[in-house]
Order: sequence, then C-alpha cells, then structure tokens
Amino acid sequence: VKFTITREGATLYAQPPGAQNAVPLEATAQDKFKIDNGTATGIVIEFDTTKNQMTIKRDGGERVFKKEN
Repeated sequence: VKFTITREGATLYAQPPGAQNAVPLEATAQDKFKIDNGTATGIVIEFDTTKNQMTIKRDGGERVFKKEN
C-alpha cells in the first residue's frame, strides 16, 4: 500500500491508493495530524522523521508505513 503525501502552502494532503483526490490533514500536534472521516476519533497520522515512517491509527488499530526514496 502506497500513500502519497503532498504539501500546498501550509497544508499537508494525503492521497490513499485508488483515491482520485487527496484529503487535507488537520494538524493536532507536532508531526501529528487528523483526517475527519465522520467518526468520533477520525484517522490519526503520526510522522516519525527520524525513522522515515508514518503511523496511521484508526478504528483501534494502527499500521506503520516506511518512506520510499
């Protein structure tokens, strides 16, 4: 699975595989963002630049993705 993360100005966007459009990420803390998906918790994305990875948390589970160069 490959996510594309882009930036336009001060806003980060995430585009999941198969999605036609990227969705904006709402900053909640340093290196931590939220996507409002209509649920109480939403989707949380945390970036760890020292490990070149991001963790996506949703519905009580989490998945770690490594950055491609």
